Amino acid sequence: MTAVPAKVQVEPGLTAIIDAAFEAVIVTDADGLIADWNARAEELFGWPRADAVGHSISDLIVSQAHQESCAEQLPPQSANNSLVECVAQRRDGSPVPIELTIYAIASERGPGHVLFARDISERRRAEHLLRHLTAHASSATGENFLRSAVLELSDLLGTAYAFIGEVIEGGARVRTIAVVADGKLVENFEYHLAHTPCHEVLRQSTCWYPRDVQRLFPKDALLTQMNVESYLGTPLKGASGAVSGILVVLHREPMRDELGSRWALEIFAARAAAELEHQRAEASLRGSEKRYRELVENSLGIICTHDLAGNFLTVNPEAMRFLGYEPHEYRGKTLHDMLAPEVRDQLGEYLTRIQRDGIASGLMRVVTKTGEERIWAYRNVLCEDADGWEYVLAHGQDVTELKHVEEQLRRSEAKYRSLVEHATHGIYRSSREGRFVAVNPALVKMLGYDSEEELLAVDMTQDLYVDAREREQLVEQYRESGSVADVEVDWRRKDGERIRVRLTGRALFDDQGNLDGFEMLAEDVTAHRALEGQLRQSQKMEAVGQLTGGIAHDFNNILTAVLSNAELIASELSPGLGDLRKDVDEIRTAARRGAQLVKKLMAFSRRERLVFEDLDLPHVCHEMTGMLQRLLPEHIDLQFVPEETGLVRADRGALEQILVNLATNARDAMPVGGTLRIAVRRAWVDQGFRNVHGWGDPGEYVCLIVSDTGVGMDERTRRRIFEPFFTTKPSGEGTGLGMAMVYGLVKQHNGFVSVYSELENGTTVRVYLPCAAPAHQEAEVGREAKAERGGTETILLAEDDDAIRRSAQRILERWGYRVRLVADGEEALQTLRLEPGKIDLVVADLIMPKIGGQRLWEEAKAEGLGVPFLFTSGYTARDLKACGDLEPGVPFLHKPWTVTELVTRVREVLDEAAE
Repeated sequence: MTAVPAKVQVEPGLTAIIDAAFEAVIVTDADGLIADWNARAEELFGWPRADAVGHSISDLIVSQAHQESCAEQLPPQSANNSLVECVAQRRDGSPVPIELTIYAIASERGPGHVLFARDISERRRAEHLLRHLTAHASSATGENFLRSAVLELSDLLGTAYAFIGEVIEGGARVRTIAVVADGKLVENFEYHLAHTPCHEVLRQSTCWYPRDVQRLFPKDALLTQMNVESYLGTPLKGASGAVSGILVVLHREPMRDELGSRWALEIFAARAAAELEHQRAEASLRGSEKRYRELVENSLGIICTHDLAGNFLTVNPEAMRFLGYEPHEYRGKTLHDMLAPEVRDQLGEYLTRIQRDGIASGLMRVVTKTGEERIWAYRNVLCEDADGWEYVLAHGQDVTELKHVEEQLRRSEAKYRSLVEHATHGIYRSSREGRFVAVNPALVKMLGYDSEEELLAVDMTQDLYVDAREREQLVEQYRESGSVADVEVDWRRKDGERIRVRLTGRALFDDQGNLDGFEMLAEDVTAHRALEGQLRQSQKMEAVGQLTGGIAHDFNNILTAVLSNAELIASELSPGLGDLRKDVDEIRTAARRGAQLVKKLMAFSRRERLVFEDLDLPHVCHEMTGMLQRLLPEHIDLQFVPEETGLVRADRGALEQILVNLATNARDAMPVGGTLRIAVRRAWVDQGFRNVHGWGDPGEYVCLIVSDTGVGMDERTRRRIFEPFFTTKPSGEGTGLGMAMVYGLVKQHNGFVSVYSELENGTTVRVYLPCAAPAHQEAEVGREAKAERGGTETILLAEDDDAIRRSAQRILERWGYRVRLVADGEEALQTLRLEPGKIDLVVADLIMPKIGGQRLWEEAKAEGLGVPFLFTSGYTARDLKACGDLEPGVPFLHKPWTVTELVTRVREVLDEAAE
């Protein structure tokens, strides 16, 4: 074709744009002549730009057969923004289907058009393949589809071979389903995937080897056997994305048209994968149905189906055997017929429940054909068939014997569990390595842990034993014997507190005779060991108390004689004998001091009952400062800060003991010196005080405050400060009774005691004692008024001590009384019998030879002698208690007594008897 000069020129900017385009671009003028086209147009149609410019577009690129049909669709007649498909003609005369997109343009040089041309050969080819696939898919299914698919694919692509295979052995091998060779189906085969292009397909997806495939995979013998040159394969992927097989085409010549062949292969592969998955599903379903049928028919369990009204649909042979029926006899039977009569009314509730929840399980009682009741465990589910009809699939098992055994086992286990769970001692099983395997609640509580799980995580060797070597020594010691009896070890609680534990149990061995662990009973004997020490201490104190009580009795008798005779002497001395009177007063003072000493010994041995009187606490403390100063070393400064307070109703000896104990503790807390401060103040307890401290009865108190600047104590020690035998002092340096005695004495006074302390900041102890009631003070005044009044009554004095008997006689006779003397209770009883009504009062020692005062009083009462008694004794209240309790209110005068005390008490008893 001769080149035609262009009639129009394209603007330089537009030329640059069309040259950069990826598609073929053609520019025409108003007459439809080509003004310009780009390099892609040259490649598509084969005409250089210079040869194409100036020619009519329809003459140049449209074949003769399509010019007439395309004449009105091409410029200049075409509409703006139109899309045209036609068959174009290359320079060499070969046809090529194209798609033209046409846009109108306007410029300074006149109107024109721009055409974008696309080669749609591959799309047409794909559409052709898709039509073939659609037609093929609609006419073939199942295995026929897979066989015909490879035939169709081999024919469409013009290849020598094609096959579909499924992956087996976890992806190691392929087993073909349909194989085509030279247009015919041939026999299937299996082959290994290693070193084959099929392996690359399964690993990388679609693979295309257009030539030299044998050279690329020299170890694939199948390629050599088939003498193939090219290969195209793609995996078969199911709905889940898993690879189930492979679709492959092979040719003896190089393959061309990669895009079309790939399209065709992947389209066929998608359909083949779906068919293969469907076949597998059907095969699985058939196998499942077969297995289910065999399972039901041959199962030893009870399997049946019933409708929602309880009518049986199917029943397996085992169910009928359990019920005693023949296999065919289930027809017409219902659940109501099979249930035991007592539970048939529960059928409606069961049917409602399974329709509501879709599942039901539990135990049911059924009745056999012979009337025997059995227990079945069941688990039934609501099912739906393919048509949407609902039914119940029931599974059951006869557990009658099992339930009987379980019940016996449960009772046995319950007894064993109750024994272990409620045991007061710890019980555990441990491994050889030192781990708890099982523990009971008592052991958890003993060791202070919050739960069994927490204790099970403990390493016994490291966390439990105080000495880690001790457990290993025990393991070695009992490795052979197998029996552990009364072994005591030191354990550590969770809070770090050490406890003493006694272990008893046995070693456990495995099948080879190796030590496997221990089963042990653990008893916390910490308190027992402490009590043993306390018992030894208390036995010592008991011995001291008994010794003290015996000494006190004799000493009180001596002091009674000294005091009474000293007072008698003093009463006979004239005022002019001042020096002699002073000597007698010294004797009396010494005797009183001796009496106080005896009282302190009794308080120490806790054998004396408290004698309450109204006391001025600041005065008592002031009198004690001299003794306390001697108790304290020189490097401790004693300060006393009294305040004007009311009287307290208290025992003097008890107050002195409290003060001495507190001062002693303070001294021991200040080994390098410090200050001991004693203060007495008024205090009031109200609701606010109780809210803060948690104790105290409202009212007015006298508060004794003892504080030191010593080492103090931590909170744990402070909480235990009042425990008997608890001490922070080294062994042998303290009994642990001081603060316990303080607490007990204060409580006997209806008072309270509190302790505040901080480490390195000293300790303050506050003792609250109730104020004395005004009535007590008035009573004391009334008693003083009666002190020196005598009488003329006849008194029977029963006393085994000669000195006291003579002194008492002289005193009573001096105050006007008539006195009859006897040396023991038996003689006193004879006197009362011989002289009934002549004795006005009996003054008797409680402890005498033959008959004591207690028995004398009881005999007199029993015989109706009706005489009042006043008892005396130098023994302690505890010793007197051993002889028998006196009735409340019986008059008692403790030795040593003074002249005033004896005369006053005699007068009081006589006056009370006369009222």
